Amino acid sequence: MGILSSLISRTPTAEIFGFNPRVAVTETLEYPNPLQLALSIVTVFVCDELELIEYLNIDLWDILKWYPKHNTSGLFQAVVRRSFIPEDPIPLIHLIYLITHIVYVFTAYSPTAAIDPNLLPYEFHFLKNVLELMVISKIDVDAGAEALECLKIFLRFPSPDTPPCNNGNKWLCVNAVDILEASEIAMKADFWLWSVQKEDGSWGGQCESECVATDTVHATFAVLWALGSPVHHVSDSNGIVFVDVTDVLRTYPSFEGFDFGLIRNGSY
Repeated sequence: MGILSSLISRTPTAEIFGFNPRVAVTETLEYPNPLQLALSIVTVFVCDELELIEYLNIDLWDILKWYPKHNTSGLFQAVVRRSFIPEDPIPLIHLIYLITHIVYVFTAYSPTAAIDPNLLPYEFHFLKNVLELMVISKIDVDAGAEALECLKIFLRFPSPDTPPCNNGNKWLCVNAVDILEASEIAMKADFWLWSVQKEDGSWGGQCESECVATDTVHATFAVLWALGSPVHHVSDSNGIVFVDVTDVLRTYPSFEGFDFGLIRNGSY
């Protein structure tokens, strides 16, 4: 047993994640906050990549079963419906990090991935609307960069003009008008991020209200990743991978058997 596997094995689960993922959602009133959940997604993914998942003894199901508590929350739904401008940006920024890591993990954190926006229509509309808000209010560069990159992941997918809708909310289906609107917002976000680059070439810490992520290294990495991504989808020959997410999920043991309907409908 190596150093990491030994450390994971002897560390209590609640200490690793900040909550106990094994507890049934119906058996507790103490839910992990969005930031805890985002970091937990990263932890599970990294352990999968390093073949340490058996020592962690937690899989993606254990983490994502908590997600419907957040994507059915008043804050999430208000952003999706463009009916809310937060006075306190902190809860919104934490929720952005959760949504971006939901998108990231389903593309295996690939810099060239594309994902069908109608697979996660709520998340697409959330990112589109929240990024529009961030461009106007300049809330946080780090979170804004992650939101931009994830919106581009959706935009790179060659969606049909009239996609099928199976989520029970027809207005939430992503159509050609939504794609055009999201593309315009993404380009405005590109200009915003370029406009706040610091003299030393880095990003981080620039916002008109209180910032959450002031780490210059992470902010700069996130902005460069976002700005380096194309807004529109291009052909496979240009290096974009049109992800069949079910194939991605089968690659990692903890994703086995995952059903996107559970995320869309909160049917855990």
